[in-house]
Amino acid sequence: MLETCCFGKTNEVIAPKGFGYNKAIRTIIEEFRAICAIPHGSGFEKDIGEHLKKRLTSLGAEVHKDETGNILGIIQGQEGREDVPAIILQAHMDMVIAGDKKPEEAVVNPVIEEDSIKSDGHTTLGADNGIGLATILSLIKLKEKHYGPIKVLFTVSEEIGLKGAKAVPESWLSGAKYMINTDGFHSDTEVIGCKGGLRETFSRQLQLEKIKDKVSFNTRKKNQLEETELYEVKMEGFLGGHSGDDIDKHRCNSIHQLAEILEEVQDRFDMRIVQFKGGVGYNAIPGDATAIVAVPMACRLSAGKLLLKEEKHLHQEYERSDPTGRLTVKRLGETSKGSLIWNYDFQRDVLYFLTHLHDGITSVDKEGEVTSSSNLGKVFTQDGFLYVGDMLRCDTIDQENHILDMHRKTAGESGFELSVAGYHSWHSLSNSRLADTINEIYQEHHGVPMRKRVAKVGLEPAFFQELAPEMEIVCLGAEILNAHSVKERVIISSIGVLYSLIAETLRRIWRA
Repeated sequence: MLETCCFGKTNEVIAPKGFGYNKAIRTIIEEFRAICAIPHGSGFEKDIGEHLKKRLTSLGAEVHKDETGNILGIIQGQEGREDVPAIILQAHMDMVIAGDKKPEEAVVNPVIEEDSIKSDGHTTLGADNGIGLATILSLIKLKEKHYGPIKVLFTVSEEIGLKGAKAVPESWLSGAKYMINTDGFHSDTEVIGCKGGLRETFSRQLQLEKIKDKVSFNTRKKNQLEETELYEVKMEGFLGGHSGDDIDKHRCNSIHQLAEILEEVQDRFDMRIVQFKGGVGYNAIPGDATAIVAVPMACRLSAGKLLLKEEKHLHQEYERSDPTGRLTVKRLGETSKGSLIWNYDFQRDVLYFLTHLHDGITSVDKEGEVTSSSNLGKVFTQDGFLYVGDMLRCDTIDQENHILDMHRKTAGESGFELSVAGYHSWHSLSNSRLADTINEIYQEHHGVPMRKRVAKVGLEPAFFQELAPEMEIVCLGAEILNAHSVKERVIISSIGVLYSLIAETLRRIWRA
């Protein structure tokens, strides 16, 4: 076992013994460490944007910023090579925040462990897409024989609906023939397309009532008043993950499971909900969910036994996919006069909705690859409304409409309104010189061809292709595991593969 260590506060990179990292990898780690030190959750990219502007300027780029916060850096090619095509290197600035830190305060503490970098467990690592940002900066810093012009495109809010990519000015892409997007998760794979993605937001106005000295439960004992106690029921420690790459791993959806448990407690023990929340984003499988509930004192022992039984069942069902997941119950005290609880009919509808909304894989192809899926990702309250966020990923419009029809039906039965926003699928041009060149380089170095695949997730090229239909686009990446969760890690050796692949691709494209 190699030594585990953290990054220092100086510019020195601390690497574990046994790995002779080359200059490129060391430089990427330095750039990544600087990115980790700046909170950059989706919607909080102002500071990271300023950092990236300064870095690009210091590296000789002409820098522009649009109203959305996207950044364009232009690096001129060598004199006399005006005929060489411009290449765009692209990454997104934001990261998904999971763990116990607020997005605006989520500084990442990266830790090196053997041949990987991970976080300290308090937040996600942000290798998605911080490694892409760091790799691009390093390519420019180390001046990998830049014969031709480079455009560097850093976008905001990719993780919340590709918002930055959607707003990129068309003029920023003009003059470029090729684009390398760095948002891939596998170093042996070139992504040549992606699914379309729809973000569904379901909403319903909260229906609350005040607790008096005792609570009247509207189930079997409609006219009986009960003394009640408050409990926190919590699903925590489940792995969660990326709603595209990890949707086929059968991980626990904590929101769905907690709703199922509360529905059973509601029906048997006259429980009432005070609060329900869970998840970190539409596109992340929720690993945590919490409810505060009021339970009649007369039922507390029986309800407690049921919850213990459910905890054992969860452990058995998810012991392989989510071995650290658990259900906990904590007594908070007696209910307070004047506090608010959910109206029973409202509660019944919400739990029905959360347990019956389709979640997971909807269809696969003949090779077993997922072709359509949906992810129940987030539940939260805001301004007197309860919101439920869901992410659909589909290959075709027919698949989208099939899931939408199912969800509209469930929403209608439960009193929820639905709004939908999203993006189209992307498919690389056939006979792409860029894709062929990348594959050729990889095969020369590794003896096998790269895997070509269409991503299970939505990617920013979906919008770039609309603006520049003739531009050739390929997505590459390092080896990133358990993205969008506190278990996220990136394999360090794969960072070198990504760097070398892009550097050699630039040289060959410009030499031709």
